[in-house]
Amino acid sequence: MPLQYPDWNAWLPTIHPLDVWPTGASSAGSFENGAQWSQSSRTHPKASADQIEAWLEAHKNPNGQYGDWSHLTPSERNEAQGYFSAFGWEAYRFLGGGRGNHIASSGEYGAQVGARLLAARAASSTTDSDPASFTTNAFIERAVMSMLHWNVIKQWEWAHTHGLEGNQQWFIGDFNAATRTWRGRGEVRGWPFNTVSVFFLAPHMLYQADETSTGKVTREWYLAWERSNIVGSYYRTNAWYQMQVSINPGAQGDWVNFSVDWPYLTGFDELLSASVGTSTPAHANAAFLSDIRLLQARIKSAQYVNNDIPLYVPTQTGSLIDNRGRFGRAQTLKHLTPTNFMDQATTQGTSKTPFSKLDQLQPGLYLKVLNGAMNQFNVLYTDTEPANWRRCDPANTELGESEPYAGFAFCVDQTRNPLAQPAPGNFVMNAVNGRVTAEQSQQYGIWKATQLGADAQRIQKWREWTSRLWP
Repeated sequence: MPLQYPDWNAWLPTIHPLDVWPTGASSAGSFENGAQWSQSSRTHPKASADQIEAWLEAHKNPNGQYGDWSHLTPSERNEAQGYFSAFGWEAYRFLGGGRGNHIASSGEYGAQVGARLLAARAASSTTDSDPASFTTNAFIERAVMSMLHWNVIKQWEWAHTHGLEGNQQWFIGDFNAATRTWRGRGEVRGWPFNTVSVFFLAPHMLYQADETSTGKVTREWYLAWERSNIVGSYYRTNAWYQMQVSINPGAQGDWVNFSVDWPYLTGFDELLSASVGTSTPAHANAAFLSDIRLLQARIKSAQYVNNDIPLYVPTQTGSLIDNRGRFGRAQTLKHLTPTNFMDQATTQGTSKTPFSKLDQLQPGLYLKVLNGAMNQFNVLYTDTEPANWRRCDPANTELGESEPYAGFAFCVDQTRNPLAQPAPGNFVMNAVNGRVTAEQSQQYGIWKATQLGADAQRIQKWREWTSRLWP
């Protein structure tokens, strides 16, 4: 993998949670005794950790072989999975809030309590030397880092002490309560923690956004003390995201977006490449390697959505957020379309694909990769039945915006609309606020791949599918 992963010192919490939330420091609780802050349910990550340690000790394989957990019953596998999953979220709930915002509208979240206690103990000689690095939000970031680094260190300890890096299917899967059977999922090697893990150590996950009095964000995605090295912060985010792919990218089932949030990974591959630039040969090489990782991420994410989760469950009539179809390949249609491997033009601008630079490695390599992307897409999508897809409802905003443009959409458009044609023989996608619909992307990609001389049979299979979707 062409990047340097964080070394061991980067894993360790710089401040232990016991020093951030010492016992007796708050009448509402502590790290050691469990916490109860307003707007946050009682959480006790330390007690959960102790419970997991005791369970692992009690359920060791009688054969004494390190790392052999093949003896567990289906019920025991399900029990372990529940403990592991809950533990990461216990740590996150202890902090309160969510990514970029751990400030309660009233009262305090755990992260705010920790920040207040840290600030009270900080020496003025330190805080006065660099005030921007010791704001309230900066102390919130330190509290968040403490808890989430501790969370990951506990996972590391269990994985190595008890040999949990073997077959993930021993601990990750689906338990059928009626038949008392277990269907394992995952890879032959990797961490069994489908929960908050190393992905959450990225600055992009740890930061507390700075805002003006009117709510305008003035800092996000990087930590308060990283103002002078934003690209370095982006690199660290990219490294933690990529590390999560290496140790546990998910398990081909519901909530396939854990432990990795694939759009974040690919987004930071692209962001880092653009931020580094090509001003020197070294910069150009670093940017190029980010593009290689982007290609790897597209391939890996396609493997993980190649599952039997339905494209849409029409009988689940509640919120779209809870529809099972959102957790499978339907939601990744827009991310895995071959159009993302080509230069794109819309009514609002153009963008260049980083993959065309592959020809610098070997002439014609880019077209081979594009043909591979089409084959990957065809395997995942072009044999699906149009009737099995949800049709986008422009009036539905449950996903945060009009459904055809929503980031979490897992639908296809109701009808086909013509591409825009600014000049004879030239086509661009119709865009709204920088977004295009699925049908515009498919139409444009088929046209563009043809212009590039891509494999005609693969283009035809793609074209025939779109014709069935939008006759």
